[in-house]
Amino acid sequence: MFNKYIKIAIAVAILAWSVYEFTLKHIGNGISLILLAGIFVFFYFKNEFLLLAFLRLRKQDFPGAEKWLNYIKNPSSALVKKQEGYYNFLHGLIVSQTNLTQAEKYFKRALNLGLSMSHDRAMATLQLAGLAMAKR
Repeated sequence: MFNKYIKIAIAVAILAWSVYEFTLKHIGNGISLILLAGIFVFFYFKNEFLLLAFLRLRKQDFPGAEKWLNYIKNPSSALVKKQEGYYNFLHGLIVSQTNLTQAEKYFKRALNLGLSMSHDRAMATLQLAGLAMAKR
């Protein structure tokens, strides 16, 4: 949706507006604006398109997950490093259905960028092992 730095700038602006509302004694508005700023901070750490792609993969809807991933035009500027790892991981899962060599490239890049969960790292290495066996 937005670049990662724009999300933080929007959150800071909303937080400043919240402080202004508190100074005017509009406590309810200030609290609701803090919650709104929290949403932008959450989406800085967890990209909304990656979350929607994960939900599609849970339902085994690979074309739907690919559609959500394609909304991210430039992953290196729009995503944090770990999110970019998960972006490549998801692309590897989707592409592994059709093109094994391209899937291997995505999984290697995902492991180099880093995956935060150990079971995701294990799955990526198992996928790489399976791809290596399929090539033989």
